[in-house]
Amino acid sequence: MAHFLGTLRAQDDNIGRIFKFLETSGLIENTIIVYTTDHGFFLGDHGWFDKRSMYEQALRVPLMIRLPGQQAAAGVRRQFASNIDNAPTMLDLLGLPIPPEMQGKSLVPLLQRNDTPKQPESMYYHYYEFGPPHWVAPHYGIRTDRFKLIYYYKRNEWELFDLEKDPDEMENLVIENGLKVQPRYEAVIRELAMQLQKLRDEYKDTTGAPVKLWLEGD
Repeated sequence: MAHFLGTLRAQDDNIGRIFKFLETSGLIENTIIVYTTDHGFFLGDHGWFDKRSMYEQALRVPLMIRLPGQQAAAGVRRQFASNIDNAPTMLDLLGLPIPPEMQGKSLVPLLQRNDTPKQPESMYYHYYEFGPPHWVAPHYGIRTDRFKLIYYYKRNEWELFDLEKDPDEMENLVIENGLKVQPRYEAVIRELAMQLQKLRDEYKDTTGAPVKLWLEGD
């Protein structure tokens, strides 16, 4: 943890050096500045260190963009964005065409307008690798504003979290080895499973096992 936090301090110091250079060289108002990362990080949360799992600490990543002349519009957006949106966004900011095969969407409308188009109501995640030294079980899942459904398909196990009531993701609502779900969540998990399959189809993700949810009585 000391090494990790020291890295953050070094990043903060050097981002400050970049800003200072741009200001003193007169380039600050002609430069787009973007800060993001590829993943979040566990620091003992859920007993984990590092990344890969779909829990919030690793799933959330920073994305901060400074546009010349846009300081008055500064603020925080709560809509979903994924790292596949990064490349289309950068191309759009530079006025370059976005290749149609890119699956992400430009976030420029979010940055520059109040009348933004309809934003995604969920996001898809898939972690594929299973090997040393981490041995994190491959899984995919869907996160909405309130719920998160995760499928560990190599061992046919599910996790469902109500993020409104359980933001730390400590209570899995799927019980009895996946045969049941806590009362009042039966319709939720079935709807999320259908949305999950829809996202896999949308992204043409045929890797891993297909979505298989069998609750007691199905």
